[in-house]
Amino acid sequence: MTYVSLIVSFLILLCLVIAGIQNSTPLQVKVGWWTFQMSLPSVVFWAAVGGAAVVAVLSLPKLAKKGLQTRRLHKEVERLEGLCKQPRREESA
Repeated sequence: MTYVSLIVSFLILLCLVIAGIQNSTPLQVKVGWWTFQMSLPSVVFWAAVGGAAVVAVLSLPKLAKKGLQTRRLHKEVERLEGLCKQPRREESA
C-alpha cells in the first residue's frame, strides 16, 4: 500500500513539474511597496512555503500542549504501575 501512495505522489509531482515548465512566463508580483518579477511556478512554490510556515507556527502551541499532556499521563501511568507492584498490607481483624 505504501508503494501506491508513493507512485501517486510521484505522478502528482511530475504533473506539477510539467505544468511549471510549460508556464514559465515571468509574472510581476507586488507585495506592499516591493515589486519584482518571478516565474509563475516560483510564485506558487513560495506561496506554498509561506502557507506551510504559517500553519507550522500556528500549530506549535497545540503540539506543545499535547506533548506536555502526554508526558504528564506517562508519569501518572508509571506512578499507578508502581502502586500495583507494591505488596498489599494484610489488615488484622
